[in-house]
Order: sequence, then structure tokens, then C-alpha cells
Amino acid sequence: MKYDVVICGGGLAGVAAAIASAKMGCATLLVEQYGYLGGCATLGLVNPFMKYYVNDRVLAGTIFAEILSNLRSEEGCWGKYCQFFDPEILKGVLFDLCEKYGVEVLLYSKFLRAKVRDSHIEYVELALKEGAETAKGLVFIDATGDGDLAVSAGAPWEYGDGEVAQPMTLMFRIGGIDFKKMLDYLKKSHDYVSWVSLERLESFIEKNQPFSFAGFSKLIKIYRKDFPDIPAQNQIFLSTCIPSRGEAFANLTRVQMLSGLYSRDLTKATVVTYRQARSIVNFLRKHVPGFEKCYLLETAPIIGVRETRRIIGEYVLKAEDIISARKFEDAVAAGCYPIDIHPMRPSDKETTMLSPPPGDYYEIPYRCLVPLKVTNLLITGRCISATHEAQAAIRIMPIVCYLGEASGYAASLSVEKEGLVRKIDVNTLQKLLKIR
Repeated sequence: MKYDVVICGGGLAGVAAAIASAKMGCATLLVEQYGYLGGCATLGLVNPFMKYYVNDRVLAGTIFAEILSNLRSEEGCWGKYCQFFDPEILKGVLFDLCEKYGVEVLLYSKFLRAKVRDSHIEYVELALKEGAETAKGLVFIDATGDGDLAVSAGAPWEYGDGEVAQPMTLMFRIGGIDFKKMLDYLKKSHDYVSWVSLERLESFIEKNQPFSFAGFSKLIKIYRKDFPDIPAQNQIFLSTCIPSRGEAFANLTRVQMLSGLYSRDLTKATVVTYRQARSIVNFLRKHVPGFEKCYLLETAPIIGVRETRRIIGEYVLKAEDIISARKFEDAVAAGCYPIDIHPMRPSDKETTMLSPPPGDYYEIPYRCLVPLKVTNLLITGRCISATHEAQAAIRIMPIVCYLGEASGYAASLSVEKEGLVRKIDVNTLQKLLKIR
């Protein structure tokens, strides 16, 4: 198989990269190891999209906007900025967009290794159901999340904080919830986190609008001894798209000190977090008003991995770039989500949150997508060149989709330069991205 652009990894970053490349007329192959595109947004059940707008300025790119537009047309997302969405409808939207723009999608196929000569990737070897196969390309994009392609090609990398990475989470869905009864309990107990007022919560429920909510810490503290598998944080965090359905996404499980780079660790993490999910639902059913008839509706097919490798590129995005809202001449993406580091060790008690100034945003330079020591490779998604702290801000789905779009357009421009990603005109890339 021979292509202009080969992309490994079919999460939102990889899909956006493939669409951008194909829109520019490049023969584009998108390789994904699972049976659907979308990664954390579909298979991972991560919901909602974290904040990607400042003062009505959307910071997510044109391809993400098209994804949301298609979701809305199929009644698959809710809210002014479509942050709450139906992952099942999103699966179809991503397939449709890839078909629309001529992306060749190869599912159930896993990247194995890169063949490199003089710092230039000649082809990648893939594991298909029927056996090994090679894919040649002029330019390659690593959208694996873990930097598998970049590492195989010889790019340098770092891991976590130098010792451990952020904890993994298995998302799950709960059914059978009576939100009105839950609200009655909260009015009496005030057992909720103050960032969502009871007045707003009541309005969301009455108007059948989506919302996120955290609470029940008083009940957890009372009954924790009976549910030892409930994670250490003393609150329940739920998101619902349509309250009247009585369903919610739950971002609650946590497993520390395990690595998303190893199958045995991923196996252990999945078993542990599934046990946590079951315990949480049992606790809710037994002790929380409104949840008496709740049940475990679904667990995500894949566990959510926040952080593994970070590939070292021509520029390493830093914490101060995030919190100072730094702008770059070669900017290709932007975001406003804060540095968000969950407790990584049993001794850690608090989540670290460091935000840019209110109403401002940070930019991400093209150099963060260009790995050292490889000439025809771009990196995108959560494994771009960033410190542990900066990665904790740029890892969210709208931003990685934006980065994917940037890498796809950059790859198409590199095709005209014999695949040399450092030779492109960044001003031209910015015009394609509507950055400048």
C-alpha cells in the first residue's frame, strides 16, 4: 500500500488529521486498532467535551466545528456549544466525514513498527487480521496517543512526571435515575459542590437540559466502610445529556501507579476500575435518594488513559505558556482549558488546577508537532511536545482535534516538500487553519 499521508491512530486527533489531509487532495490512510473511530469520545465514553471557548470565541478548529454541526443535525449534541453529545451518533458522523472527504479507513489494524533510513520513515508495518502488511507514505502522523510510531522511528520522549503518569479512568453510564427526587434530597441536605447552584440545577432538570454535577460527599463519608472499592475522592461526578432519560455518564473511577504503555497494567487497571464502577452503583442504589432503581448501564470498551509518553519536539510547551496565555508566531492551535493534574500517588490528596487569565487563551506552536530526529513525521494529540504540566491542559478532546487538523494540513503541505515537515510555509498552514 502506498499513500501520500499515513496516520496511525483513529481518535479525534487522527480523524481530524485524516480529513484535513484528504481535503487537500492527498491519498490518505487512517489506521485504527479498534472497530470504531473517535477514541475517548466514542469507545472511551468521555463526556462532555471540556471547555473550548472564551467570550464566545471557539478554540477548536473548523473540522471540530463540522463534526459538531453534523451531530446537531442528527440531534446528537446539546447545549449552546454542543459540549454534551451522543457517542453512538458520533461514531456515524466520523465514518460519514471520512467517506465524504475520501479517507481510506483501516479498522482492526494495529501499528507495529516503523522502517527508518537516515532519519526518514520509509514505511510502517501494520498487524491486520490476515497478517502483517506495510504502508508506504511520504509523510506520517502519529496520533496513537502513546507516541508509538514516533518512538519506533527514533524520536526522543519523556514519561509522566519522570516516574509515574496521571491515573487512568474507566468511564461508565448509569441508568434508572430520578433526577427530581435527587434534587429534593439536595435541597434538604446541601450535599453538593457549590460550582453548580441548586437554582441552576433545578432549572436544568425542569427544562430537560444537559448538566454536570458533583456531590454526595456526606453520604460517601458515612458509608465508605461498606464500599471499600469506591475511589478515594469524596464526591460523585455525573453528566447527563437529557435528564428525562434518567441516564448519566460517570467520571469516577481511578487507578494510580499503573502505565498505559503495558498490556498487563492496562488489564489490571480495567479489572480494578470495573470493580469500582460496580461498587459506586451499588452505593448509589442503596444510599442516595433518586438512585433507588439505578443500574450499571454500560462501561466503556476501553479505559481512559490521560498520559503516557510525550514526544520531544522542536519546542516543548511549558506550564508558564499555559498560565500566561502565551501566543506564538507559528501557532497552529489554541485552548483555554487549565492544567488539570489528578492525584497520581496514594499520598496525593488534591487535583492541581492552574488556569490562564480569565477571558484569555494560550496558543500551541507548530514546533510542538515536529519531533526531533525524524524528517517526515508529525505528532498530534495528547503525545505532542509538552511538559507533564502543559500536557495536562492540552490533552482534552477539542484541543487534540484542533491539533489533528493542524497536523493533517501540515502533512499535505509537506507532501509538496518530499515529506520534509520542517520545510513547509507555516503562514500558509495558518491560513488553512484560519489562525491568522
